[in-house]
Amino acid sequence: MEFATGRIREITKQTPHDFSNHDPVWSPDGRRLAFTKERADQKVDIIFVADWRTGALTRVSPEGGEHSYHAADWSPDGRRLLITSNALNRFSNVALLDVKSGAVDWITRKTWDCDAGEFRGRFIAYESNVDGNGQVFLFDVKTRKRKSLGAKSGLNSLGSEVFSPDGKRVLFSYSGPRQPNDLCASLTGPPRHKPVRITNSMMAGMDPADMVEPYLVHCKSRDNLEISAFLYVPCNLKKNRRNPAIVYVHGGPSSQHMNGFNRCVQYLVKHG
Repeated sequence: MEFATGRIREITKQTPHDFSNHDPVWSPDGRRLAFTKERADQKVDIIFVADWRTGALTRVSPEGGEHSYHAADWSPDGRRLLITSNALNRFSNVALLDVKSGAVDWITRKTWDCDAGEFRGRFIAYESNVDGNGQVFLFDVKTRKRKSLGAKSGLNSLGSEVFSPDGKRVLFSYSGPRQPNDLCASLTGPPRHKPVRITNSMMAGMDPADMVEPYLVHCKSRDNLEISAFLYVPCNLKKNRRNPAIVYVHGGPSSQHMNGFNRCVQYLVKHG
């Protein structure tokens, strides 16, 4: 829509009934728009690029197979798209997609789900779910080195705004077993320093040291598969297998129990 005139122009037309269009991303020069066409069964996601001048729609993600490709951001030069895809090994991984050739450069090759965040300058921010703990990473495209931001235990996650306007800071949120969700910031380059907590959501008079940190445990299921769970043990009870504890099985991939702040759990373990 043009603000001055209110004129509306359709970008996508005659979309098949079993598909829908999501998450448009403007190119740096404002002439193209990348978006993801998602099939209703959520087994196929296709990336298209719309040329604003000609109205042409071009499929840029590879063809063949039931794979998901999801556009997250453009590279600063407009030649590549930062994407999330499961085409590598059925797990979601982060990659750079060449818009002209369709070549995929994998940034992650994990067996934990990773999701692309934002591309700014030479840095790419992405997040990963590692056995119920959410981690945020910063990847240097030039050196191909990465560093993790925030604590390894708990939930670090990216929001809709990741980099500061000057590209020198990364904004993310953190929630841990002993800390409600807060905003944090970290520098993209040297010198290395601990992230700065911007907000403080803990209620006055409550001490994080009184909260219980869970144990990450693994056990075999009846069909001989491994199950992950978080074990919360009240700190005033002996660990002699005679006292109650709370076990939260991960579940997933949807509705997975993550290692964040859980008021109900903390209340129960506080009362033994």
